[in-house]
Amino acid sequence: MKFAVAILAGGKSSRMGVTKANVRLASGKTLFEHVFDCVRELELPCIAVGHIKGINLSEYPNLQIIPYEIAERGPVGALLGLFKSSLAEYYLILPCDQPLLTSEL
Repeated sequence: MKFAVAILAGGKSSRMGVTKANVRLASGKTLFEHVFDCVRELELPCIAVGHIKGINLSEYPNLQIIPYEIAERGPVGALLGLFKSSLAEYYLILPCDQPLLTSEL
C-alpha cells in the first residue's frame, strides 16, 4: 500500500494508572477511539503500533498491529517496528493521546 495511518498506542503511562490509549474523554470515548474515529474519514488503512493493551481489537477488524521493535524505548522503538514492517510507503503517524484532534485538522 502507498499510504497508511499509524497510531502510536503503547507506552507505560506510569503516571496515569491506565494506558493512554484507554483514558476516557468526557465524550465517553477512549483516546484511541477518538483518534481512530478522526482518521477514519481518510479511508486509509490503519495500523496500531505498540503493545495496544486494553484496546478491544474486535471493534477494529481491519486494524493491523505492529509491536515495538525495541521495548522500553518509547516512540523510537515503535517507529522502528513500523518502518521495518514496510506496510506502506508513507505514513501519517499520530500518537493516541490527542484529545483535541479533529478530522478537519
